[in-house]
Amino acid sequence: MDGRQPIHTKIWSLDESMVRYAPDAPGVYALWREGQVIYYGRASGEDVTIKSCLIDYISGTRGATTRGATHYSWEITRACVAREVELLSEFWSSFRRFPIGNQVEAGAPGLGMRPA
Repeated sequence: MDGRQPIHTKIWSLDESMVRYAPDAPGVYALWREGQVIYYGRASGEDVTIKSCLIDYISGTRGATTRGATHYSWEITRACVAREVELLSEFWSSFRRFPIGNQVEAGAPGLGMRPA
């Protein structure tokens, strides 16, 4: 398996010209590097949208482990916490680890952890 999980959308380049088309909506998103998911995140809506989260990654205000991300994908959902946990659980079932950006700083995996 190649790290692709079931976020049902196209994979976009993580740059300003493409992020401007990301939705201003709640949901989940994946950050990719070298064809592999390195982080699953969620945007709870209102001021925290998929687009606003991606802009934070581009600007470097989010975690160091995700700075090497080159692409992103997303899925709109109001059940963003449950969907993020589902994606992380599926990743764990496939790889017996979480994406690098979702691991606890000390190195132990943890569901729903923010990037280190």
